[in-house]
Formats: sequence, C-alpha cells, structure tokens
Amino acid sequence: MYNFFDVGMDIDKNNIKDSDGNAFVFNKTLQVFDALKGPATQEEAMIKKGKVFATIQSRIEPQKKMARFRDLYIVLTSIAATLLIVVSGVSISRSESQEAINLEESITEQIVEVYSPTGMISKLTLPDGSKVILNNNSKLSYPALFAENERKIMLNGEAFFEIEKDSLKPFLIKTKGLDVRVLGTSFNLKAYEVDNETILSLKDGIVQAETIRKGEKENIKLVPGEQLVVDRLTETLERKKVNINWYTAWVDGKMVYRDETLSRILKDIEQRFDIDIVVQDSSLLKDKYFVSFLHGETVKQMLFLLSYKREWGYTMKNDEQVIITKKS
Repeated sequence: MYNFFDVGMDIDKNNIKDSDGNAFVFNKTLQVFDALKGPATQEEAMIKKGKVFATIQSRIEPQKKMARFRDLYIVLTSIAATLLIVVSGVSISRSESQEAINLEESITEQIVEVYSPTGMISKLTLPDGSKVILNNNSKLSYPALFAENERKIMLNGEAFFEIEKDSLKPFLIKTKGLDVRVLGTSFNLKAYEVDNETILSLKDGIVQAETIRKGEKENIKLVPGEQLVVDRLTETLERKKVNINWYTAWVDGKMVYRDETLSRILKDIEQRFDIDIVVQDSSLLKDKYFVSFLHGETVKQMLFLLSYKREWGYTMKNDEQVIITKKS
C-alpha cells in the first residue's frame, strides 16, 4: 500500500486512528492512493509535479494550552479537509496521460480551513513554506496548492506571519476591510470580523495595505516598526510607530498593553476566554492602561488588576458573562 506519510504530510497517524470517524476517512484515502499506485515512472511523475502531496500540509501543532481551556480542535476539517482534498474532486484514472495533471489541477482548487478555538494558539506551515501562528478564535483559509501567479489566503482573527520570499508570486492576505500584499516579511495582523478595527503591525520587510474609504481605494506602505489601524465603522486610518513586541506578545501566551484603552483590552479578554463583557457606562472604555498579563492569569485576576484603584467594579455570572459598573 502507498505510504501516505512518505510524501511530507506532517500528521500524527495515532491521532488519526484514535477516532473511528477519522480512521474511516484515513483508510478510504489510503485506498485512493493504492489505486493510484502504478509503475515507478508514474509515481515519480506525480511527485515531480511540484511535489503536490508534499505541499498539502497544515502541520497544525498546538502551541500553548492556557488555563481552563478545551483541547485543540482544528475542526477535524484540518485533518479531514487535508485528506478529503485527495478523496473529493480528484479524477482517478489509470490512464498515464492524465493521472498527474488531473491530480494537480484538482488539488489547486481545494480550500483548507484551519480554526484555532478559544484558549489555544496553533502553528502551521503553508504550502509555500511560510509560517503562521494563529491566535485563539481565529480562522485561516488557503488553497492546498497555491496558483502559479499569486499566493492568496483569507484571515478572520489574528495571526503572526513569516512569509517566504518569492518575487514572482506575491502573497495576498484578504480580511474584512483590509487587504495586505507582501513578497517576504514578518508581521502581525489582527482582523476579527466581529470587531470594527483591523490592526497591521510590521516587524520586518515592507508590506502594502489596501483599504476602501468613501468608495475609493487607498494604498498604504508600511516599514518595520509601523502599525496601521483601520476603523471600518468610521472609515478612519491611523498610522504610527509602535513597539512591535507589545503586539506579538500573545504568541508566547502573554498580553502586554501600553497606553491602551480599556475597550481594546476587554475585547482581547473576551476573545481569549470566550466570555461576554458588558460595560454599563461607556465612558469607562476610553480610559488608558499600562498593564501586562504574563503568567496565565484568569479572568478574575485580570479584572482585579484592571479595576484596582479605578472607578469601576465588576460582577461575574456563571463564568460566561461579566458586568462592569461605575462606582457611585
């Protein structure tokens, strides 16, 4: 039988076989590979075709399990989608003239979706070798094999990218309200669809961001150490110099804020803990804070530090909702 793991797929066989459902999909996929196996020349042709199978990778590696959180659940679709890429839509033919061609064309059209749930940080490698660290409650969508002229992906959430250089194939990230185009660089992009703001922070290289304001396209180039904040609600832009380390601390499970509004801090806490925070007096949201959470603090510990010597208090309801009220 064709060894699925000989062509670069970074998936744990034991994890797949732990579930009856996974095992079924896995065994069916192996049958497909077995059917494709023919003379050595055919096998070499398939692998030579851009190392097609080797590039269908998610390499999803749970990074940090924070207190109180569920096991990483890359929505079985991260494994199933990768496997089903081969199962669905692939024209299996014993004809030597079309085996490799049909396979590559079909794989290029398949979309892989990776979801990092509440409290988890996930690490993956894209088909071109680019590295991505995906924050909690974030989803990344990308083709199993990039097209010849561009590398295009979609992000809903937050991720840190290290993009492989390829001058002939630009890298494009599409988010709600902002598109980011790069050739090879590292940066942080925060673009949750439920939030009004999209935040791009550049560590190395040069990126070009494109957004639409008042019906007109606007392009902005950033250099290392710069940040672009796009408010989709007010259609305003803010470009400024920042300490990038503050905005990438989450990669190591930390939360660092310097002169940051309570509004933005609370949004991050909501995302991290999947909790609803209701602020009864909106004037509190504009207050600025210098605070760091470095040791896996709980929601209660964070709220205690934030409210210390401030004009507000909080009440927790069933670990699912927090009510913040101004002190009288």
